[in-house]
Amino acid sequence: MLILFTDLQALITEVIPTVDVATFDSSLTFTEAGMDSLDVFSFFMKVEAKYGFSIPEHDFGKMNTFQDVLNYSNSLLSMDVT
Repeated sequence: MLILFTDLQALITEVIPTVDVATFDSSLTFTEAGMDSLDVFSFFMKVEAKYGFSIPEHDFGKMNTFQDVLNYSNSLLSMDVT
């Protein structure tokens, strides 16, 4: 399974429904997207729930853009050998 940016866009709208994610680019930072720390935490929780893995809290700070989340998530999913 490979997560695409369009997959994340759907989750972003669940966290901040007032944004137009069609204008978002994967290199956009969370701050540039208008997300505060609670929004980012909620977004990470939605990613975890949808894709069935856990993101350790110490890794939260390693991700500042949506591309970072894609890279991190896809690397975790690629390690799943089930």
